[in-house]
Amino acid sequence: GQKIGSGHVMRSLALAMKLREKSEVLFATDFGGKIIEKNGFKTIKPSQVPFADIIVTDLRFPKQSELNELRKKATVMASIDDYAPNVFFQSDFLINGNVFAPQNNYKTSGKLLLGPKYLTLRKEFCQKEKKISKDANKILVCTGGADVTNLTPRIIKALNQVGKKLSVTVAVCPAF
Repeated sequence: GQKIGSGHVMRSLALAMKLREKSEVLFATDFGGKIIEKNGFKTIKPSQVPFADIIVTDLRFPKQSELNELRKKATVMASIDDYAPNVFFQSDFLINGNVFAPQNNYKTSGKLLLGPKYLTLRKEFCQKEKKISKDANKILVCTGGADVTNLTPRIIKALNQVGKKLSVTVAVCPAF
């Protein structure tokens, strides 16, 4: 919703779309059910998670107790995180694809997969790098499903200081 955005759901969907090529995928969530189901996945309540070969968590504010309970229900557990400094991840893999991730002081018993090399992207964003003309002047600003940190006005202000005429389109998404 408007308080947490939809980045975690979209990131999890990207991974799930790849995983479903070889496995059954089930989402345990209290948030984002409509978009998840629209993409052909079944959702259940987090309290209904069955034992699974693999559990992947992607929680905005992971609680130690939640992670501990999920760990008991998985042969292999992976956790995707943006940065939860006070949590011990009992995961086999801890994934953070952000640029700053290698600087985080994670507490985990598993393997760390940190940095842009491990960024989870949807297929349409995985194209080869495109060259951008020095004369480019059309800019699209979109901060995702919700601008929870109010970045849009700051981006617009920064673009106004570029020093050349730009055509700027701001995409306001459903959670705004």
